[in-house]
Amino acid sequence: MSNREWINSLSNEQLVKLMRTFKEDSCEFCAYSGAAECGFCYDGQVAWLEQEHDDESFDERDYSYCV
Repeated sequence: MSNREWINSLSNEQLVKLMRTFKEDSCEFCAYSGAAECGFCYDGQVAWLEQEHDDESFDERDYSYCV
């Protein structure tokens, strides 16, 4: 399952948490995150959506967001 397919499977509450996390740190959802030279954010985020989803990469308890 790709990250895009995973996002489609989230509940409304989980999606809001993901959106708030993205607002605070959009690099978290970029294929180039942690690379020495990032590249263009749009391309990196599209690439992240296409990547295989890692169930351990998003744990709601690890992300800070406004409630």
